Amino acid sequence: MRKERQVLAIGVLASALIFLGLYQTFWGHLCPGDGLTGGGSVVFALILALPFSGSSFFDRENRWKLLAVAETAGALAFLALAHVDLGSTLFYNALAGQGGLFGQSLPEGGNVGPFFSSGTIALINGALALLVIGAFGRLVTAFFGASSSEKHRREEEGENA
Repeated sequence: MRKERQVLAIGVLASALIFLGLYQTFWGHLCPGDGLTGGGSVVFALILALPFSGSSFFDRENRWKLLAVAETAGALAFLALAHVDLGSTLFYNALAGQGGLFGQSLPEGGNVGPFFSSGTIALINGALALLVIGAFGRLVTAFFGASSSEKHRREEEGENA
């Protein structure tokens, strides 16, 4: 019963951290936060969940491959968004004020700003968060994988002795 409560508490906390990471990533143009802090929050949720994941989807090989794909996709998206408008400067905010999903104009005067006023900034933050999740997540996976393989090796040596 105690283990079930721990798993439930970790699941709730990890879910809250993932939500916080998404909030920091995509609302970072209006408040403190960006892709680095948002991605870090999601990786911290991964750190919390790994010891309780068992041998389900989160086995070491699948996790490693998924995080490698996330890191690569984040890096490629980051580079692509840096060159959105090749006729202008690097990281030119080509979507700002253009209408559409991320191109809303800001109203005059003091305001909190509409969520979709960032132009390419929210997209760049999302790509950076994906890159951070992939890179730091692979470091965490390597750490947990090394510690669990060392434990497994010791258990096998104990059985063979």
